[in-house]
Amino acid sequence: MKTFRLPLPAFAIAAALVAAGCCYWEEHRGETNEAPPDPLLSPMQRYYLDLSGEERRKLFRDPEFRTEMKSYGDKPRAVVRPAPAFAGAGPRDWKLRLADTGKIVDGGTVPENGVVELSNLMVGKSYVLEFDAPEPDGETAVRLVTSDSAPRLLDIPGIPNARDFGGWRGLGGRRIRQGLIIRSAGLNENATPKENPDTPGASRVTDATRDVMLRQLGVKTDVDLRWDNEVFGMTGSPLGPEVRWVRCPWSLYQWVAGDKEKAMFATVFRLLLDPANLPAVVHCIEGQDRTGTLCFLLQGLLGVSDADKLRDWECTGFSNAHTGFRHESRLDPFLKYLATLPGETVNERCESYARSCGLSDEEIAAWRERMLEDAP
Repeated sequence: MKTFRLPLPAFAIAAALVAAGCCYWEEHRGETNEAPPDPLLSPMQRYYLDLSGEERRKLFRDPEFRTEMKSYGDKPRAVVRPAPAFAGAGPRDWKLRLADTGKIVDGGTVPENGVVELSNLMVGKSYVLEFDAPEPDGETAVRLVTSDSAPRLLDIPGIPNARDFGGWRGLGGRRIRQGLIIRSAGLNENATPKENPDTPGASRVTDATRDVMLRQLGVKTDVDLRWDNEVFGMTGSPLGPEVRWVRCPWSLYQWVAGDKEKAMFATVFRLLLDPANLPAVVHCIEGQDRTGTLCFLLQGLLGVSDADKLRDWECTGFSNAHTGFRHESRLDPFLKYLATLPGETVNERCESYARSCGLSDEEIAAWRERMLEDAP
């Protein structure tokens, strides 16, 4: 029986880096000096994504490897920091700020073990982690920097296959802004109208889900790409009435060529172009085919490389072990369809598709201006 394991030297290097990072922060906690970037992916996740496209494609169709790939998990690697110790101090609070803007993005109370776990951090960002402390110490802070490498996987309780649409490099080396569009699996199960008339599918959302999606990620709009029979009986977002639920039934891969599908692409595009609707979560049921096709096209408009668009699509393999979801049966027919459109590159053909949907030069330019940012 074949096994697929990260080579020992790579494991040794990864372990050494982790140990070095822990030692650094134990020695320098309380200071605000720059430190080596914190990785947001596990060694196995990073190893797979760093393979060549040909190697990944070969492994992606292997059933044994896909089972192992799913075992790597679809969650990000948490960044861990010990809180400073103060004599006689009781429970105290912490907050996390973006270093460049000072915006508070997370916070809470230091756990009893004195260790703070930070999840869902953005890639390539500097943060300041601040701890409340008794007088005369006041407040102490440590600075941390995250790895400059997409994807930004997300840990959303109850919702698999969640990650940021952003974080990838696009036109001119600019980065797609993070935190504006979240892609994921469905927020509830599909309906079964024949067996349960008038009853929507069971919700996957818990209080913990809402805490992350509403408090931490700030989701305002739930863009649901599912078809009528899948959302039967639904009247709003499983996240609650404070989130706008927008039904945008769409298709997938080569089947997006019809007039109805093109009209819906334009609808979703304009919805996401409007800052009043952001942050938004976009999903179908598994977050892989309809959602994957949409994100592939939208990333193509932003100039994401073919290699990175494939990596983003393949990240679904961290939650889905079925080899029915593979390049040959899913993505290849879509790329064959795109090849019939004007353009020398895949990204040019994505732009041709957008224009065939009725999008104007001004709208495409506005999309790029809104979604791309300068990044080191």
